[in-house]
Amino acid sequence: MSQFPAAKWSCLVFTWGLWFLTMGMPTPLPAQSAYRTLASIGDDGQPRRPNPQRIPLGIPGEFETQAALVLSWKSDEVGIIGTLLEIGQLASKQAPVIVLVSSPDEREHAELAFDAAKINPRRLRFLDAPVDTIWARDFGPVVVRNADGSAHFVDSDYDDGDRPQDDN
Repeated sequence: MSQFPAAKWSCLVFTWGLWFLTMGMPTPLPAQSAYRTLASIGDDGQPRRPNPQRIPLGIPGEFETQAALVLSWKSDEVGIIGTLLEIGQLASKQAPVIVLVSSPDEREHAELAFDAAKINPRRLRFLDAPVDTIWARDFGPVVVRNADGSAHFVDSDYDDGDRPQDDN
């Protein structure tokens, strides 16, 4: 099948959701594509549409050029650190890798691990963003693109009482 064992494919599938921000030339949306109306939530918790407009939105394809890969790092996830490093190493050849770290200790651990894996430090950026798990696919945003090609994050609420930091 490929050079990755099944466990690594599983991790890759989960990691795919770790905030791939897509760039490149916009692809025209077909006339029958779905439209969404942007809304906001008022102070009363109810949806409101202060300036209703229909905006064509599309989700970039997995085959499109990636601008960056975001990985969540947790040093206590010992069994998966090697896989995260391998993903970071492969991805860094194509796009910058942004690593979410929860604390200064996590940052130091991640920096040492990526350095030991000989990943080009100019292709890495560490971002202080406390999370409870590495599973950003569960809680992370989705990238959507307008018809003009501009990319935006859509971040839904993620309510998991066991992982409150994952939705900050």
